Amino acid sequence: MASYSGLGCAAALITILVGQLTPWWALVLVPLGIFNAIEVIGYFAYLPVVIKPYVLVSAGSADGDSEQGEGQQGGAVRWQLDTGGAVKESSPVVVDGTVYVGSWNHLLWAVDALSGEERWQCRVGGVVAASPAFANGTVYIGSWDKCLWAVDAVSGRERWRVRTNGLVRSTPVVTDGMVLFGSNDGFFRAVDAVSGKSRWQVRVGTGVRSSPTVVGDSVYVGVATTAFCRPCTPPPARCGGN
Repeated sequence: MASYSGLGCAAALITILVGQLTPWWALVLVPLGIFNAIEVIGYFAYLPVVIKPYVLVSAGSADGDSEQGEGQQGGAVRWQLDTGGAVKESSPVVVDGTVYVGSWNHLLWAVDALSGEERWQCRVGGVVAASPAFANGTVYIGSWDKCLWAVDAVSGRERWRVRTNGLVRSTPVVTDGMVLFGSNDGFFRAVDAVSGKSRWQVRVGTGVRSSPTVVGDSVYVGVATTAFCRPCTPPPARCGGN
């Protein structure tokens, strides 16, 4: 599939060729409209053709019999699970023999790490493009339904959810009894890991898609603006990226 930048350039070129009198603002709005259309289509259709809808696990073959040649170990697919939706951006997390991963058809999966057999699936309200986080028997995952979900790791049942005003594409981090995550609404949040109640939130600029890193009493996270923020604990009244 062509990248967003490639589609934008193509749209701008077509606009120029169609009519040289096209106002300058059309050159901006046309590629922007195409970008938004692709994102909307992806939200509803999950873009299953981008990546095959499988969870895959591979390991080196024990006998060295591979396409790489005699005496060399090569990868071998142990199992694959048809998720029914693209596993596009969610990186799997493996805890105690269970693989947790999200898919674009609104599902969070728990899969046996050895056999690939499904243990459970939990339907959330939107595309799962973030990676899950695991702590104390709970899986935390963000979704395009603008929510952060807490799901019981054994049963797959929802424990709580926190609603924001933007897509949650940021992979959460759990520390000191808090879940830290960003949202496309420009806020970085800390919620209680058990109840989901808000501890604090701080506006850091525009959309937050990157995953935070915690060092000491500071959280480091990238934002969609040309800034890099360091929300403190407790957070300052104003972040340097705003």
